[in-house]
Amino acid sequence: MPDFDKKPEGNDVEERPYYPPPNETVLVLAATLALALIGGAFLINLGKVGAVLIESLFILPPLLYLKYRGYPIARCLRWNKISQQQVFIAVLIGLSLIVLLDEFDRIITFFFPLPAEAVTALDEFLQMESWTDYLFVWVGAVFAAAICEESLFRGFVQLSLEAYGSITKAILLGALLFAIAHFNPWWMVQILILGVFLGYLSWRANSVLPTMVIHALYNGVALLLTNTQDESEWSWYTSGDHVSLSVLIAAAALLFISMKIFHRQTEGTFSIKKDVNETAAS
Repeated sequence: MPDFDKKPEGNDVEERPYYPPPNETVLVLAATLALALIGGAFLINLGKVGAVLIESLFILPPLLYLKYRGYPIARCLRWNKISQQQVFIAVLIGLSLIVLLDEFDRIITFFFPLPAEAVTALDEFLQMESWTDYLFVWVGAVFAAAICEESLFRGFVQLSLEAYGSITKAILLGALLFAIAHFNPWWMVQILILGVFLGYLSWRANSVLPTMVIHALYNGVALLLTNTQDESEWSWYTSGDHVSLSVLIAAAALLFISMKIFHRQTEGTFSIKKDVNETAAS
């Protein structure tokens, strides 16, 4: 089977798949979500410091599994290097997606508004009144969320699905699992769309680093907006209850151009099947 590492000569070590098989990946993911849900119910009582600890639960089971099974952690979490140019383009893609998904969220919210108590609880959690609040919320909701969730969904889960099946199905299923894992039906469509973009970009670059950048940027902007007191500062951005048409057009144009550049930058780097076959043949 070409997707397996070459067994070392003179070694009785059992032949191991190049990436974890989907059946084991799904079990680890289920355990991860259960741990995050149960553990999160207790850690949330710690306040904003709980945000950091909760996010760490998303990466702990995959790390333990990979270590126990003897898989290379960096490879199976897709921690591959990218160029500075790709980081810059990822920022542009992220900014354009933030604007377009913001408008989509406004439309969805018009028909299916988030319950008032949920809005209040979310605003209270994200409000920052001291330097410790800033530290823990930014580390947890922005950096830890980007690193842990992207490593889990675009790395661990999607890589396994890509290696053993269709790339398209891997991206779509990974995005769906990503949306479900947020346990918020009011945001599910928005998160699903974001997940599809992130899945494609991570596959194309064969790295989760660009998607970490976009994920952190997405959460960071949301955090800044939540803590912006003077809404008049954003009068140029909105038109009534919606994003200004001129801003939407600019965002769509930026997304189109930046995606084309990213596509050109990652030419020839997006096939894990090629990497697997070359390693197996070496």
